Amino acid sequence: MSLNPTRVQRIKNRLSYGNEVYCCVFCGNTFLIDNLTIDHIIPRSKGGSNNIANLVLACRPCNEDRAVAGFMEYRMWRAGALIKKPSGARK
Repeated sequence: MSLNPTRVQRIKNRLSYGNEVYCCVFCGNTFLIDNLTIDHIIPRSKGGSNNIANLVLACRPCNEDRAVAGFMEYRMWRAGALIKKPSGARK
């Protein structure tokens, strides 16, 4: 996401409800807000927007691993509900 750092921080604060510590939407691990990345539910490459309703906080490993895999499919795979890694996720 190519936004200026001030806007990124405002989005992170809004998504975390102002908490300094928040958990990754995929793995559930807790991180300082500065160590989380902004991820798109619907990737921009698939028509998603930068609208706050399309954004979540994810740790960098999950965000990078998910790549363009479907949001719910990847989340279910991370939770152990799917055996096969979703298509579009990095190998």
